[in-house]
Amino acid sequence: MRENKIQYRLNKFERIIVCFSVFHGISQLFLGTFVVSFLIHNSINEIVSVSLYNLFFYFAIMLSFVLMIGRCKHGNIKVIFGTHIIIQMFLIALIAMLGAHAANWVMVLGMLYGVQKALYNMSQQQMVIDKIDAKRMIFYCGTDAAATNIAKILVPIILGTLITMGSLQNIAWLMVFMGIIELGMLFMIPPIQNHCENRAELCKFMRQSLKAPCLRDLYHAEFLRGLAYELETVGVLYIVYVFHTDMNLGIWTTVFAILTAMATWCFGRFCSKRDFGWVVGLCSALLIARIIWLIFEANRFSVLAYSGTLALSVAMMDQACSVIVLNLAKTKLIAQKYRAEYLAARQVIAFIGRWGGIIALLYVGVFGGYKILPYLIILLAIARISSAFIFAKMGKYTNEK
Repeated sequence: MRENKIQYRLNKFERIIVCFSVFHGISQLFLGTFVVSFLIHNSINEIVSVSLYNLFFYFAIMLSFVLMIGRCKHGNIKVIFGTHIIIQMFLIALIAMLGAHAANWVMVLGMLYGVQKALYNMSQQQMVIDKIDAKRMIFYCGTDAAATNIAKILVPIILGTLITMGSLQNIAWLMVFMGIIELGMLFMIPPIQNHCENRAELCKFMRQSLKAPCLRDLYHAEFLRGLAYELETVGVLYIVYVFHTDMNLGIWTTVFAILTAMATWCFGRFCSKRDFGWVVGLCSALLIARIIWLIFEANRFSVLAYSGTLALSVAMMDQACSVIVLNLAKTKLIAQKYRAEYLAARQVIAFIGRWGGIIALLYVGVFGGYKILPYLIILLAIARISSAFIFAKMGKYTNEK
């Protein structure tokens, strides 16, 4: 339990950001999970197509973070945040127009998706770091994740059913309309103008940060976490491979969203950083048990058990990681003028790990196929678990109780 009393109610700014997170989560469900599923059904080699989509997606995230450092240090964060909505609407409209030909444009789609994701993450994290107190960060992150997952409870069934019926274009236009609503919500955020005198100094910051043991641990954890990002993609590949339709993908994604929403709400309401270790340990044990079951007996039950445990475990681990990352930016380890560099440096390291995971998945797609996919899961799961334990130990460096 927490030692300090915290107001367990979102303030006005937090409510606005959570609303944006909900809309963003729904759009990412379409651009991530269901576009991946669409590529599976419309590609000659689905594993290679999905790998290329993610390959350019991760590259665009890293490059956008690096290029936007100067803009974040000297510009209006609200404008950067709004730009991601414009790109998101354009990307979804492009998918709607391409239809079945979208599988031939995986590089372009992946790049646009990465730029959109980077602009959202960088501006949203800057606003959260600046406006939310470190002692409220666990509560905020848990509530934000719970709200996003609650919104996903009905959406996956609708998306999965429509895509199975061949209505990808119709659902894409619906997502564009949601983007218009987000643009209207943008006026509710007050202007957030940064005025840092120094220019972007990513290389200088990274050289200096390597002298701090805490930040070296951070880079190590981010590399392993990046390497394990393909765990979610592998989960989608397996569900569609076993069930063959997106209707089942939507139904089970909804079930997982209910469990994840409950778990993340409890995390934000009842956990402190002292609890991160046992939370990560419990999630790791469950995930390992489900992976062993999946490898020895690949059927509908083992696939669902793996996918559900993965969704829940990753969500809980990510909450702990997010709290540590955001609150580290508020400590004396990171000077305020270097916050943009700090966020970008994390992405550079994570990008290296992500490309490692993608290359491994490409190897499986070209030479192995689904028969050796479970063994890739073992490698990625070990990386994910290791990174989560490193993040949990880093809680001692942050300011919250």
